[in-house]
Amino acid sequence: MYHLVPVAPNSSVPPCPADGAGPVAELDRRFAQQQLPVIVLLLLVCIFGTVGNLLVITVSVHRRRKSSATVFILALAGVDLVISAVAVPMRVFSYFRYSYSAPGWCETESCLTVGSLLSSLLLLIAIAEDRLRAVRRPTDFYLSGNRRAVLVSVAALTLGFLLSVPYLLTAQEGVFLLQELNCTMTACFGLGTNNHAWALASFIIVTVPIFSSGFVIVVIYAMVYKRVYDSRAAAMGMGRMHESLQTQTETLQLEGRLQQENLQPEGRLQQENTESLQQETAGSPGGPPEPLTARPSQRVVLLHHFRLAKMLLLVTTVFLVTWLSHVILTIYIMTLSPEDYRRLSDVELGVSNFFQHLYFLNSALNPVIYTIAYRSFRRRLGALFGR
Repeated sequence: MYHLVPVAPNSSVPPCPADGAGPVAELDRRFAQQQLPVIVLLLLVCIFGTVGNLLVITVSVHRRRKSSATVFILALAGVDLVISAVAVPMRVFSYFRYSYSAPGWCETESCLTVGSLLSSLLLLIAIAEDRLRAVRRPTDFYLSGNRRAVLVSVAALTLGFLLSVPYLLTAQEGVFLLQELNCTMTACFGLGTNNHAWALASFIIVTVPIFSSGFVIVVIYAMVYKRVYDSRAAAMGMGRMHESLQTQTETLQLEGRLQQENLQPEGRLQQENTESLQQETAGSPGGPPEPLTARPSQRVVLLHHFRLAKMLLLVTTVFLVTWLSHVILTIYIMTLSPEDYRRLSDVELGVSNFFQHLYFLNSALNPVIYTIAYRSFRRRLGALFGR
């Protein structure tokens, strides 16, 4: 494996010839062979992520009445589509043509990757807060419509990519020395080079938002589940109270029938009292009262928000887990000295790069999660294909 060492741009070492058959071409070929598992992973993400997110966008756009959850899913699918259809192919090309360099190429690739990460994090926080509003104030949440979700989604996407602008303004490529051939070439940072200064900056930009956002999201979903469980407990308590009232009503009805045989006036009075009690308990004369827990609107809405929150929490969990390997390996690489890094074997470098790129897998997994865990999306997807 060729080893690259950062050098000054005005180095006296001559550049490597780029004739398509020289040492640079050999470097491209060997680098592509070393990164073959990563390339296969990225190609799968490109294909399934592009097709899957296009289907998600199509299903969401064709929905007549878009809920806030639909708006957020649509925005998240748009970010995933940019990753799958633009950022991933650029990364694959970089692995096939490691020596390729054009003005703004490295900067654009880094900006797209980090911008999509930050936008997704902001959207996931907004989704969690939206689920909390849905279970805390269901009436206000229903009446507010999706205007708030649209504005928040636009703000999250804009802010996420604005925060990645430093990647466009900071040089993401450098001059490196091929020690084995004693010539220099230009390449992007982060594709196998060991630039500790930039690794530290990227680590701070990527890792701090991930961990802080993950903590905030976990806290919000804990509040969502607590609210749901408290509502269930309250509903069960109301159900037991109405069962007690129903038992009292039936007892009074029985006493009224027994007394009616002997004392008609008292029987009529008892019947009036019984009917009055039935009205207070939402019942009808001559029939059992209807408990509050039997009202489908309360139960169905509560279960709907609960299922939707679980599905969106799964999306968030997959996102954080797929980025976790990147964070851990980045920390590990930062602890290595340049000499230790250059002593890593091709297998070690290949395995490290593979797990560092698992975060791209998240963009292809989200449509799968929607299909498996979201019955409404699954039904609309089937209707799209005429099933």
